[in-house]
Amino acid sequence: MVLPAFLQHATARLGLTHPAQAKAEKKPSGFGGAAAEALRDSAFRYFWGSIALTQLANQMRVMVIAWLVLDMTNSQLWVGLVNGLPGIAIAVLGLLGGVLVDRSHPKEVLLGVRFTMATAAFLTAFLVTAGIIHVWHLLALTFVAYGVNGMDAVASQVGVRNLVSRERLLSALSLTRVANNISQIVGPALGGVVMAWLGPSPALWILVAAFALALAALLRFPGGKPNPNSKNTSVARDLIMGFRYVGRTQHVRWLLILGGICILPASFHPLMPSHIRDTLHLGPDSLGLIIGIYGAGGLIGSVVLSVRKDVSRKGFAMVWSALVWSLCLAGLAFSRSFYLSAACMFVIGIMWSVWMNNLNTLLQTTVPTDMQGRVVAINKIFSQGGMTWLVGGLLAAAIGPKATFLLAAAVFVWLHLTAYWRTPELRRAD
Repeated sequence: MVLPAFLQHATARLGLTHPAQAKAEKKPSGFGGAAAEALRDSAFRYFWGSIALTQLANQMRVMVIAWLVLDMTNSQLWVGLVNGLPGIAIAVLGLLGGVLVDRSHPKEVLLGVRFTMATAAFLTAFLVTAGIIHVWHLLALTFVAYGVNGMDAVASQVGVRNLVSRERLLSALSLTRVANNISQIVGPALGGVVMAWLGPSPALWILVAAFALALAALLRFPGGKPNPNSKNTSVARDLIMGFRYVGRTQHVRWLLILGGICILPASFHPLMPSHIRDTLHLGPDSLGLIIGIYGAGGLIGSVVLSVRKDVSRKGFAMVWSALVWSLCLAGLAFSRSFYLSAACMFVIGIMWSVWMNNLNTLLQTTVPTDMQGRVVAINKIFSQGGMTWLVGGLLAAAIGPKATFLLAAAVFVWLHLTAYWRTPELRRAD
């Protein structure tokens, strides 16, 4: 049923729909409509479950490895190195994953990636259980896991696009974000409780089981034919063309810069083990709980955005969320209370979801279709979380956790204000 004109314009002013779109809509397609319809597709349900299990295992692995390294070395620097240095592998394998997806099919790439993740998890669990684990083992195995995870992120995003129609893409991507948020709640909490009660070995074997189930779920993902144009150009030429497009397109360049600089405000990840143990004087179960609270904030943010369906003035929404996020980082810098730290992490989770969803939406809606795959891969490299651990660990070792939080907050806000002021496309983005 067509809405009256005044209701069309009222919902448009609230950022829910565009007036022209409202005229064409015959039924609601928000989170309860298009998302539910996507979940009725069995292939998408299994694929969504595979993504959820992979994210659960990844979140649990980061928390378990961070605490394990801290116990083995008593060094924030090593915590940052083991969980951060391997992120460099994403720079190579992430781009390669984007090219492979374009030239073959997401299912083929994901099967290889998930098998590699399961194997790395198995070797880690075996070494820890056998009592022969060393820090360099963790560094090497985490390097492999982070590297293929960069390929997984690109292939998963393209895989969602292959499973749903264009009009349901926003809801489907929101559902994958919800899966990520749920994993941020369950994964760290599960890892912290299992480690506190049973030790690291059981936690690592649970991780192996999760990766194995994620691999099995991919068997329901339909295959496809390779891109017929994949052999017309070389891999190197395709990559060069993608970087040239980014370099000459101002708003895309700024979006990728902002995506890359998010490693600074996300520096709370490597600092939280020390913050919990040395500042708040609590244990691994509290670390898992507070990271889970952060995930709960992200989940709420994703669900709210899914219900709204769309957000007007996306560039402004990014600036606003960056400001609130940075204020919460300052709160963490001065916090001596678990409850204040938990509140800051909860709000950061919400703002992260608002910021990231608006960034991804702008990239997908303002980039030509023939460039989206490469731009997604480049963005995944710039915004990948592994470098957060490296940068945060190095800064904390050099200037201290409190100064790291405050520096990250100041730089994040300054760059967003600069980008918004200098880029008309971001100010006009709707």
